[in-house]
Amino acid sequence: MIPTLIEKDIKSGKARYKTYQTGVGGQSVIPVPANSYIIIFGFTYNPAGAGFIGTSDGSAANNQIEEPLKSFLTQQVSFLSSSGFFPYMYHTELISRFLNNTSNRAMINARPITQSSYIISNSDVAITVGLVSEIDINTQQAIPVTNKTPQALTYGGSAAVCTLETNFSPSAATPINFVQPSLIDFEDYGAGVAGNPNDQAFAVPNATDGLKEPTEFVQSQFAAAINDAAIHYFLNVEYALYTNDIPEQLG
Repeated sequence: MIPTLIEKDIKSGKARYKTYQTGVGGQSVIPVPANSYIIIFGFTYNPAGAGFIGTSDGSAANNQIEEPLKSFLTQQVSFLSSSGFFPYMYHTELISRFLNNTSNRAMINARPITQSSYIISNSDVAITVGLVSEIDINTQQAIPVTNKTPQALTYGGSAAVCTLETNFSPSAATPINFVQPSLIDFEDYGAGVAGNPNDQAFAVPNATDGLKEPTEFVQSQFAAAINDAAIHYFLNVEYALYTNDIPEQLG
C-alpha cells in the first residue's frame, strides 16, 4: 500500500511511482538520477530455494537440517543508501513429509514476504541478497540489573544465561559482532569489550559461514538446477522518485 502522503505527491505530480524488480544474482543497484531522491516505501521478497526437494535422515529424534536446505532457511535482504544501511533477515518455511522411519522429503516454501519500509536516498541504492546458514555465539552469561534492564520485567538480575555477542560471519576478514542488550554501555553488562561491535544483527558476505551469494550457492550444490527460475529469489521494490533535492525535514 502506498503511504497517504506519498500517494498525494504522486497524484499532484511532485513524485513518480516506480518499481524495481530484480532477482537471481545477489547484487543489484537502483539508479537515482542526479538532483533527485527516492523514497523506498515497501518491497516484496520471494525467497530462493523453491522447486528443490531434498531428502534427509529422519531416524534420529533430533536431527539438524543439512545442506542445501539449511542455507535456504535464513535469508537476508539489505539496502545501502545515502541515509544508512538497512538489513532485513527472514526465516523461510520448511515443508517436510516422512516417507518412512529413516528418511523424509523436504522443500522450502518460498511464500512471498511483503515488507513496509521508509528508506530515503539521493544516490544509487545497493541491494544485497544472500543466504545465511551459521552463526557464532561468542558470549553468554547472566546480566545484572541496570536502568535499562530492571529486575522482574527483564532478564536483568535473573539466573537466565543471555546471549550477549553473536557473529553472523565468523570467517569474514572483518567480522561484525552483534552485541546485546545494548551497544551503548555494553561493558555495564559485564561482558567486556566487543571487537567491531554493531547494534544490528546482520551477516556480511562470506561464502564459508556468512552471507552466501544465492546463485553461487546453487551452482555449488546442484548445478543442474541453475537455470530453473523457481530456485532463485525475486525482489520487487516500490518507491517514489522526486526530481529535486531532499527537503531538510526528510534528510
